[in-house]
Amino acid sequence: ADRGDPAQSSRREGLSSQDVQLSAGSQVDSPCSNDGRENIQGCTTAIRGSMQQVLDSWWTSRACRREMEEALERLSSLESALQNLRPSVPDEKSSLEELREELQVGKTKSVALSRRWLVETFIEANPESAVHSRRSSVSEAVSARTVSSQKLADEDASLSVEAMLTNADTEAAHLFERIGMLDFDAAACAQLPGMKGHLLQGLFKAAVKQQSLLEKVEKQGNLAHSEADFNKALFAFLGKVEEMYSPLLPYHTAIHAADVMMTMEWFLRAPVLAEQVSDLDHVMVLISCAIHDVGHPGRNNLFHTKTMSPLAVTYNDKSVLENMHVASAFQVMVKDARYNWLSQLRSNFLPDGAQKSVNLQQYVRRGVIDIVLGTDMTKHNQHQKALNNRLTARDNPSQTEAVGEALELLEAVVHAADISNPCKPQAMMLYWTQRVVDEFWAQGDEEMRLNIEVSPMCSRAAGENSIPKQQLGFIDFVIAPYYTPLAQLLPEVEEATKNMADNRSFWAAKEEEQVHYSDLFKENAAVLT
Repeated sequence: ADRGDPAQSSRREGLSSQDVQLSAGSQVDSPCSNDGRENIQGCTTAIRGSMQQVLDSWWTSRACRREMEEALERLSSLESALQNLRPSVPDEKSSLEELREELQVGKTKSVALSRRWLVETFIEANPESAVHSRRSSVSEAVSARTVSSQKLADEDASLSVEAMLTNADTEAAHLFERIGMLDFDAAACAQLPGMKGHLLQGLFKAAVKQQSLLEKVEKQGNLAHSEADFNKALFAFLGKVEEMYSPLLPYHTAIHAADVMMTMEWFLRAPVLAEQVSDLDHVMVLISCAIHDVGHPGRNNLFHTKTMSPLAVTYNDKSVLENMHVASAFQVMVKDARYNWLSQLRSNFLPDGAQKSVNLQQYVRRGVIDIVLGTDMTKHNQHQKALNNRLTARDNPSQTEAVGEALELLEAVVHAADISNPCKPQAMMLYWTQRVVDEFWAQGDEEMRLNIEVSPMCSRAAGENSIPKQQLGFIDFVIAPYYTPLAQLLPEVEEATKNMADNRSFWAAKEEEQVHYSDLFKENAAVLT
């Protein structure tokens, strides 16, 4: 049946269809050959012409123009690399070496096992070495260009965010005016043009710029280098962290991290707290909020411990996700110096009036670790006791507060920001409620597939008809006992407790109506389920 098909008959002989084409007289031009270079040069010339037409068009946006210009530079690098390639006369090869090259370039997909065994057994050289020479110059050019392109991308992102901050007529500028307020809408900000992939960068930069925090940190002698170097590394770090958040999860995304960061900014502007927090502490806390859920897989600690997941085994069932979050963030800095803002801090800082210097790198690392680990929900009662103890001792404060006590307070307040959804205006509260229950139910669905006990709050069947009841319980037993002493310590938090009371009334009315999930979230009932 395959007598007239050379490709079919060749398979019996261990040859690929590509070998048949070559034997039939077709020719595949190498980039090193004259014909190959001319073909590629013709393609690049056509591409350059098309890109130039876009650049010359009146409708091309500034952001698009920058991307086109960068692409043209990459094209120039590729053209230069190709020009440096010269045809070479290959050395005489043994049949085994020829077989190895065929394997490397994918010519012999159907190679008999015996032929592959011959190659792998009797040729010691690295299988990649034969093709290394023809790829090396292009690879080096591309590698160098990749690093350069990342630097340009970081700079472009910084300029883009800066433009949004300085242009008072944009929608972004109007949203940014709410930074430092409880009703700041991080979700709305995430929908702005130009904010995709730059949400954490943009909000952090806007928050610290309003108070000149980075300039103050430099003036106080906290930095080993310039404020510009620190800012550059930190800005790039936040962009990298945002990439590590999954956009596919309903709840634990970069938007949640941004929301917690901006809620914490509201807390930090309360005068009582601001008096106890240095400018460096302020920056440290915002960074901690930005990274506190980085790399979240959409399953909680209980799921990981029940399934003995690799993360649970790695961290011995103790604050599994929180340990992973903070470790992942520091690994980013260790692996690439461009993101290492921590190394920009002084390692021998001498505070005014002190006789012993402080290693700020160690101080900030410890602070970030403790704050992120403190977001473990099992630490809730510990934080609540700390708030109550602080309230009891408020009338007799110590003259000099220990660093541990100050950090303990910051941990408790960051936890408050992390669970603040019921204390937001109703529309924002509903936005987050839908997303958190959707993520819980996705976990419950997987637990059912794995035939293990469904975790609390994770049953879709039970939850769809009981969201109001669950939210009332969450407010009464978790949020209210926590935010009540916090509001006594920080009077500004009364705004949050008022929202909480309003939201409780809303849920009580919905409980009487026995409202179903689909009725609560009519506009988004099909989203993320």
